[in-house]
Amino acid sequence: MTRSLRKVVFAVTLLSLVISATSSQIFAQRLGRAPARDLESTPPLTPGATTIPVGTIIILKMDDRLSSGSSRVSDRFRAHVDSPVVDGNGKTIIPVGAVVEGHVSSVSKAKWAHRSGIIAIVFDNFRDLDGKPVSVKGTLTSADAEERKRLDEEGYVKGGNPTRRDIMFIGGGAGLGAGIGVFTGGALLGAGIGAAAGLTATMLMKGKDVVIEPGERFGMELVQPFPANAFQPKVTPIPPQPTPTPFPPIGPTPTPDPNRQTPGALNPYDVTAYRDSDGSVRLRINAEAPSPGWRVFTNHDPLAPSPTIRIRLRGTPPASTSADSLLQNRRSTLTPSPEVCLEDRGGVIRQVELLDKNGRSALRVGIPTQVGTSNYARVQTFPSTGTGGTGGTGGTIGSGNNGPVLSPGTQPGTGGGTTTPPSSTVIAGQAQNASAKVDYIRRQYANNIGYLIGTDGNPTFIGSQRPSLEQEQFLSSLGALYSSLLNLRANAVNPNLIRSSAQRVQEDLNNTNQVWQRVRLDNDLNNRWTTVRGEITTMLASALR
Repeated sequence: MTRSLRKVVFAVTLLSLVISATSSQIFAQRLGRAPARDLESTPPLTPGATTIPVGTIIILKMDDRLSSGSSRVSDRFRAHVDSPVVDGNGKTIIPVGAVVEGHVSSVSKAKWAHRSGIIAIVFDNFRDLDGKPVSVKGTLTSADAEERKRLDEEGYVKGGNPTRRDIMFIGGGAGLGAGIGVFTGGALLGAGIGAAAGLTATMLMKGKDVVIEPGERFGMELVQPFPANAFQPKVTPIPPQPTPTPFPPIGPTPTPDPNRQTPGALNPYDVTAYRDSDGSVRLRINAEAPSPGWRVFTNHDPLAPSPTIRIRLRGTPPASTSADSLLQNRRSTLTPSPEVCLEDRGGVIRQVELLDKNGRSALRVGIPTQVGTSNYARVQTFPSTGTGGTGGTGGTIGSGNNGPVLSPGTQPGTGGGTTTPPSSTVIAGQAQNASAKVDYIRRQYANNIGYLIGTDGNPTFIGSQRPSLEQEQFLSSLGALYSSLLNLRANAVNPNLIRSSAQRVQEDLNNTNQVWQRVRLDNDLNNRWTTVRGEITTMLASALR
């Protein structure tokens, strides 16, 4: 072998070793196996700060198992803090072990040799020292500083704007684990793998399911400030010393402000019960608040699973405003409560009963036994001057304002009383419930045909085979119907806009139903569409009356 040939062989061997070492370093960032360099979160916070700033990285360790092969949209998960957040004085702001809860927002199974599995997650809340939820807004990121730098670089290269990107778990990381990749440029319809760059695109083409095992590490980057005192012990203030009673003022006694709103119990309007894959039960409840801007809270009894769970609603009014504004806004409006999640892996809970502000039973909803299904019920309101009559399925209609609880799809019987057109709050509630069901169908159908619904609500194609024109038309028509239902809910407070908004919903419903007849859905989505189509048709019959 000549000297020049030996030099060439030596150079090629050296270059191969360098590439191998670089690749090993890149793929070393499997979620559960930390590289030797610093993995911890951002530098200590400024002493005395009242909030943890945007951009802070919090290192987490997964408690539950997620897989693109078995997980579904809305599946919940828990993780805990693995590296404390401290300030410059060494004070612990967020301790190790603090619980973070979230849910799966989108999932796509792997297609072998074509596209890897993908899981997108949303962080919902921390649990404070008392076990109470504290809302948090953050995005997924890597636990490794160099890996985060790589994600930022890929975001700039492909999208040019790091705020318009979706970071998610992708199959194809080191070993059999998960990697973290970035899709940039917002929702690029039809972009597919073109929505990714660099290592993300490499992992995406490996055709592996993504699996996040308990104990694997990843990061959460705050996108909204988080209160710095959330995990500090509650200090009971020392009661002030009594002061001498002053002399009564000279002049007329001020009269109470009749426009002042005070916290108190609220009446429920409707409730939707969902059965999740882990056996838990989720409840979405709307309350009738005296005016816009109220915050609604729930408490249920008993805390342990039992055949019947009773829930009471309370609310706090908005910040005080002028008397003219209060008089203008003093109208009943539907206000959602935070979602209630009940642990029920043994299937003990049979029904949920909502009490009115006087502590009386207002409505009941049965808990579905099949995973992924839901039941809906709402309060039926009748004129107080009616004498009542015989009701349909669900009980007897008596006199008074609140009638019995009717099961979904049942109708009241005929009676001696009179009927009145539905109020704007009724239409708003029906539109809100229908929009939630349409959005669920839209997201599940998008996953079935290779689309991913991003955080901005728009679809991005990530599949290996383009869907048919009819499939894309059905997905687009579901999005238009969802938007028009939200528009009807927003305009229901104005009687002059209800009819025009309802006509738009009618047009979008007709278009969606026509396309539905040309596509094939699985039995679950088919049944869900048939149900929500009937509910929307019933609502429109009232709104267009």
